[in-house]
Amino acid sequence: AAYAINNASPFQIAGCSQTSSNYSRAFRWSNGTMTDLGARLGGNHSWGYGINDDGLVAGKVDTSTSTAPH
Repeated sequence: AAYAINNASPFQIAGCSQTSSNYSRAFRWSNGTMTDLGARLGGNHSWGYGINDDGLVAGKVDTSTSTAPH
């Protein structure tokens, strides 16, 4: 799912996708390439909800290690 787009040239998109391991992961799509931004703080899930014109993504990370998709 795409949640945000910026005004950069070329534009970039932030959002969330699901991995083959059933984890929700924040991503940045830029110039035809989708990058998994991973999860931090010991969790498995992350979501990208905003992106600025420098390509920095703001979002949320789940700090639990649950394997259930969100």
